[in-house]
Order: sequence, then C-alpha cells, then structure tokens
Amino acid sequence: MKFKREAWRALQPPPFHEGEYEVKLDNGEVIRAVYRQEQWTQDASRFARWRGRRLKGLNKPKPPRRNLGRYRADKPKTHAPAADGAHFLARRAVSLDAPLRAYRYYLVLQGLDPARLAEVDTRWIERFLARPALAKEEIEAGRHKVDAFFNKRGGRPAPS
Repeated sequence: MKFKREAWRALQPPPFHEGEYEVKLDNGEVIRAVYRQEQWTQDASRFARWRGRRLKGLNKPKPPRRNLGRYRADKPKTHAPAADGAHFLARRAVSLDAPLRAYRYYLVLQGLDPARLAEVDTRWIERFLARPALAKEEIEAGRHKVDAFFNKRGGRPAPS
C-alpha cells in the first residue's frame, strides 16, 4: 500500500494512531517507521519529520460509507457494520488531517457502539476539543449533522 503524499509534519505533536509512517531523518533520507504504544519503535533521535500512515483500505472508503449509510435503528443487523464503518472513516479522516469530519464520525460511532472507542480514539477527541482555535459553531454544526444522520435513520440504537 502506498502512503498518502501529504506535507511533512513536525515531530510534535506525534501521530494519533498506531501504524506505519514515512519518516524523514535529519540527513534527508526517508525511511518507514512504526508508531506503537505512543512511541516510535525505532530510535527517534534522528527523526526530523513524519507523514502519512498506512491504513488498510485507506483508498477504499466506499464499503465503510455504504455500511454506515445502511444503518437503521430498527434493524439490529445493520448496527455492527455501521459501527465498523464509522470507526474506519473516523480514523481515515484523522490520517487525512480532516479533524471536523473525524469528529463527526467519532460522534456517530459513540452513538452506535461506545465500547468500540479505543483509548486512542477518546484521547484524540479530547485533544480535538481542547484546540484553542476551534470554533464552537463548527463543533455544534458537527453535532447537528450527527443528530440529522440518526434522525434520518430512525434514531440511535436502543441500549442492550
């Protein structure tokens, strides 16, 4: 799988999610490195920048979107695939640096299956909400879109 060709990012803040990234060393050489358990698995002292992330199916968002779109509150068989789709799309949006979209998908996932939110996901949401430049109108617009998503499909799933 290829990396998304995006701008190089500074080492701080580090990536949100575990995975394989491209890393630029201080001598300009580009290597691949794995980020796991909130640290690089290789010696990061020579790292200058990082970018991209290998995410299974990153360039194929249609099946997860389709699964998410098929969600219906009165059809429990649609709940798990929709939760999978929301989780994938949220992490994909994070990797593509689309924070508002990621936030909306995370809110959908929280409505579908809060147990699916991993610790890294909840930390991402907290960091996103703590950003000083974040407009409250954008946050409310995102919440409104999530509410509209559920209203259109019969509401949120009933707790089991």
